[in-house]
Amino acid sequence: MSKLRVFFWLTPLLFLVLAVSIELFWVGLSSFTVNASHYHDDTMRFLTNVFLRGGGGGGEEEHVHGKQGCGTREPGPDDFVQQTRAIKFEAFRREQQARIQFELGENREEAGFQETEETITIPICFHIPWSISGFILSRRITNQELQNNLNHLNAAFSSQSCCDVNQPWCDKQNRKCSVDTPFRFTMAKVVENGRRTKTYKLSGETTDNVNDNNACVLRQYAPRLMSVSIGEASEARLKKDRLGGASVLNIFLTNPVYGGNLAEGFAVFPWNYVSSPKLDGIVVQPYTLKGGRHEFANEGDTLVHETAHWLGLFHTFSGGCSPAGDGVADTPAESSFHSGCRPNTDTCPDLPGNDPVNNFMDYSDDVCMFEFTSGQVVVMAANYRAYRSVSPTEYDPVVLEDGVLAGPFGLVSNQMRTFTMDVTSADTTVICRTVSDEGSLNVYLNWNGDIGTFGCAGSSYYSINDVCALTGGPGTLHAFVYAAITAPSFSVVCKTINIPASSVALVDNVSSGGHALASGGVKLFTMDLSSSAIASVDCTVTLNQGSLSMIGSWDTDLRRVSCSALWEGGEPTRCLLGPSLSDKASLLVFANEATSFFSVECNRDISERVLLSDNVPKLGSLAGYDEFHSYALEAPEAMTIVTCTAIMKGDASLYMNWKAGFPDCSSAVIGKEKKVCSLGPLQANSVALIDIRALSKMQYTLTCSANPAIALTDGVTSTTFSMAANEFKLFYLEISSEWSYVTCSMDGSNGNLLLSMNWNGVYENYQCESRKSCTIGLVVERAFAFVYGTSAVKNFSITCRSQTVL
Repeated sequence: MSKLRVFFWLTPLLFLVLAVSIELFWVGLSSFTVNASHYHDDTMRFLTNVFLRGGGGGGEEEHVHGKQGCGTREPGPDDFVQQTRAIKFEAFRREQQARIQFELGENREEAGFQETEETITIPICFHIPWSISGFILSRRITNQELQNNLNHLNAAFSSQSCCDVNQPWCDKQNRKCSVDTPFRFTMAKVVENGRRTKTYKLSGETTDNVNDNNACVLRQYAPRLMSVSIGEASEARLKKDRLGGASVLNIFLTNPVYGGNLAEGFAVFPWNYVSSPKLDGIVVQPYTLKGGRHEFANEGDTLVHETAHWLGLFHTFSGGCSPAGDGVADTPAESSFHSGCRPNTDTCPDLPGNDPVNNFMDYSDDVCMFEFTSGQVVVMAANYRAYRSVSPTEYDPVVLEDGVLAGPFGLVSNQMRTFTMDVTSADTTVICRTVSDEGSLNVYLNWNGDIGTFGCAGSSYYSINDVCALTGGPGTLHAFVYAAITAPSFSVVCKTINIPASSVALVDNVSSGGHALASGGVKLFTMDLSSSAIASVDCTVTLNQGSLSMIGSWDTDLRRVSCSALWEGGEPTRCLLGPSLSDKASLLVFANEATSFFSVECNRDISERVLLSDNVPKLGSLAGYDEFHSYALEAPEAMTIVTCTAIMKGDASLYMNWKAGFPDCSSAVIGKEKKVCSLGPLQANSVALIDIRALSKMQYTLTCSANPAIALTDGVTSTTFSMAANEFKLFYLEISSEWSYVTCSMDGSNGNLLLSMNWNGVYENYQCESRKSCTIGLVVERAFAFVYGTSAVKNFSITCRSQTVL
């Protein structure tokens, strides 16, 4: 009986030893399949598989020289392009959201408009391969450890990023040591799916507790996945069970191998999700988790680092000492990665700031890392909303054929999709429109693919569909369809048209009726105006049946579109042009389908605004609350910035815009004697509208000046300029190579000047602000630099340089 008893107890043990031996041999052998030419690396990886990854001792020797680094690929030119597109879309989206809110007013909720939430909650799924050898020789990653790392991730993306460790730079009294971000992380929940094999799907619910029932912690017996080679078949096998869409963060806790070496982790950039959704997620070496056995990376910052890559950040040392750097303006340049923790290191002495060794996106030891910058937060939020929100913005354009309806597509509120059409001939007019039964869509057109500037901008917030037209070519026409309100199903069509040589003359306030068009037909209407007056033109089209697109312009060739409208039934459709000092208004009517009868009536509105002379003061007074005076100033040249300064005795608001409706600039700070607004750049013959609205009895002196933008030469210092207090000057640099970074710096009384830069010339829509030097990018055609005098400055100069990333 005793021998049987011994045999009874030894059999499972012998079986277990045999299983572990076979597993260790199999896992170790699999290491040699990655790169057979590196025998030494493969031998070390075999030992690492057996001991470090299996859980044996001695593996820590691999880390005696500090961090082994991140396996996330360094960004190429296209990655910088994708990141910049997301930033531009975010700026565009915020501007459009403000305008829609203004237009809809209290009807926003009823109309279905959705405001973008400031807090972004990201659900997480943990995937943990395990093996018998790892379970015996090492230990299991517990749910409590996962909870600790979830908590650390949330702390790192808040202003408390170092307050869970004992470090001298942590302001524990105020519980703040970095900027806050909008990101918060929680656990996704899963339900079992399938009878024979245990698979899972997301339930749509989340929880903050890793131990909660059905929290997405998926443990899989997978010895061969205890290490994975980045970019090879083992990575695809590891991620085959990832769950959710682009907005779900799948975290795979295993050992990533890159170039024959053990990396600490790697991630996939957000814009790669569309082309490779099954490879999305991050891989993190378990020993780098908070409380892990890695000597230099055991506070959980590798998880933070890779998550930030997943949100589109690059390493702080990407780009080295070039002005482009990592694509974020407020992270100081760094020639190469930092190891250890030396806070006063400066590897780019010719550029501002010490190396960002405390930044999560460097390679410093975890004990040294605790911050994101404000610019990095902007970039991450922009990338998330562009590529990882419920309906990601599509920057891979849909190619359109002339006149062929494409679709259906779907967009949620505040999202956009891109379309292109090749145009082979010069001076070609293309008209684009959307077709949908639900939602509210706007169409924007240009020839360069840049989100910052449009040649035709739709603004039909109340209508389901929109239309735009643009003349140009040869080249590629880019059409951007933006959902002001969710459109679950829509189509888009772009068609080249021929503008008639002759036109139908309109008389002010007289209806021109009896018109008919076959499908695809075009008719041009024009109205002569007084060139000495500020005029707006309000055109109304009445139609019995059919569908018409209307394009209004002050040019007969439609190179500057002032309004666009679409008639698909219901009330008469309006197209408002203005204001302008042009002597002719044009309205082009295009038949989307055959029309039996329609009429056109255009009414000229001669503005009663007082036309100001450039830089000549205007005195005025207002008797009481809500009284106002209206003025206007012409932009005599293209790219003109108009700046108005009101010196007030009493309380009033100063407003400026270039069309009726939403003000483009307002200065309504109560109690300040001097109020300043700038608008531009405006095109030639455009008119800036200026209003002063009283809050009480007051007197004012108003001075407005029209200042054409000043062209700069790449790398050449400008002549010296003088500037009065609260004055703006506008400079621009033409870019010879697509996708360049531009750095502008000022020389002179810098303490009295503020430099602001953007790529579209829109006042207050800046990507960088500084008192000395700014870098923006990527820039397609030109970069704009606004210089503002906080006090009078006698002499200053400006230098702008471009650097391409291609």
